[in-house]
Amino acid sequence: MAGQEGDHSRLFNGELGKYPIPQGRLHKLRSDEVELLEKYGHWLEALVQGKLELKTEQQKRFVAVAKGKGNPKTEFEWAWVKIFPTRGKKDDLGLGNCRVL
Repeated sequence: MAGQEGDHSRLFNGELGKYPIPQGRLHKLRSDEVELLEKYGHWLEALVQGKLELKTEQQKRFVAVAKGKGNPKTEFEWAWVKIFPTRGKKDDLGLGNCRVL
């Protein structure tokens, strides 16, 4: 889909600005993880929420891990589960589904 390609590119390239990391979780992240999430967080959240087609096995795995169906292994997975440790379940911060875009 042409629209999906554009959305992937726009979100991946950080065109929406910095991703808002929940302040209550910021202390759990290393500086490189903060940078990663600020740059790619909008894209990652769109993947998790099903707003983008999952195109690769890595994207499918990321979403599975984000939903609690696997253990984190990549830097993206580790950073995401540090700020949303119970994503897909009742959120322990009461955030429910955070705003996406």
